[in-house]
Amino acid sequence: MQSLKDYCNYLMRLPWFIPTHRRYRIGDEVFLLLRLMDEPELTPIAGKIVWLTPAGAEGNSLAGVGVQFGAQDQGAARRKLEGYLADTLTSNRLTHTLGATIMLVDSHCHLDRVDLEPYAEEFHRLMTETRAAGVGHMLCVSIALERYPRMRELVDPYPQVSVSVGVHPGEQGRREPTPEDLSALARDARTVAIGETGLDYYRSQGDDPGRQHQRFRNHIAAARSCGKPLIIHTREAREDTLRILMEENARDVGGVLHCFTETWEMAKAALDMGLYIAFSGIVTFKTADQLRAMAAKVPLDRLLIETDSPYLAPVPHRGKPNEPKFVAAVAQCLAERRGMPADELAAHTRDNFFRLFKDAVPADSR
Repeated sequence: MQSLKDYCNYLMRLPWFIPTHRRYRIGDEVFLLLRLMDEPELTPIAGKIVWLTPAGAEGNSLAGVGVQFGAQDQGAARRKLEGYLADTLTSNRLTHTLGATIMLVDSHCHLDRVDLEPYAEEFHRLMTETRAAGVGHMLCVSIALERYPRMRELVDPYPQVSVSVGVHPGEQGRREPTPEDLSALARDARTVAIGETGLDYYRSQGDDPGRQHQRFRNHIAAARSCGKPLIIHTREAREDTLRILMEENARDVGGVLHCFTETWEMAKAALDMGLYIAFSGIVTFKTADQLRAMAAKVPLDRLLIETDSPYLAPVPHRGKPNEPKFVAAVAQCLAERRGMPADELAAHTRDNFFRLFKDAVPADSR
């Protein structure tokens, strides 16, 4: 090799072996987070599966795949590799280790409400640490149109954040959003969903449910108009939620029942309508045995994970304000309950997210 740069270029042209238990096919596209030994940060990188290695094959004790990285993704990874090798050679360290983890996706969070005190009130510090923790994409969900412009401005510099447009069923806004209001805001390229919307009778006991019903119908009409899926909140309103979804033909746009804590009968009805089911930190709670059992029954290709941060921090973070990096605890809990590796569950939920929210673009593929 003529130089360190030439050597790095040579390494980047070769497929890399990535240990994984997940089933892939040759030609599958994958998105990984690359970590070099002693490096706290992760570098997003896209590639394609070019070979499959079962455990025990060719003397390798690990199952894995060969990943060929695309030319458009090699720049950042190559620069990190050059810096790492240069440091390795000058410090006489002879070993360098490459590793990769599957990107986590937090499918539902409220970034404009997350507690920034641990980050010196600086949002960019939160985002940097979240990325370093392996969370490669987030969906920042709107619950009040009055706060929407500030939320949208806050996340604008971060391509790893998609947004939704909607008003929570319990939100007391100045006026009801019309389908036209919601559809107009949804023209934003970063908007991938309508919601959060739905019905919540727990917090509105004694109130006329008619207002919530009409608001829910307006959101479904907007979703049908702009072709974007719904983010659905439901609490103690199972029958009416399912009835309105059916009456308004929500099946045509799809969506997700977020932070799901209802019955298996409701989950089954939602799945039959083509909806996805998302679980939050509640599934990790000591008292959530039935919820964990139900989560294990949801088909793997309809499962999503979320934090709903800053609310509902999972074990072992209960009692703290929630934040997107804690989605790893949700993934770990569900993986253990389903008897599968956490990286495999993370990969499935990541793929499910981008299949449902088809307008969301992984930051590492822009």
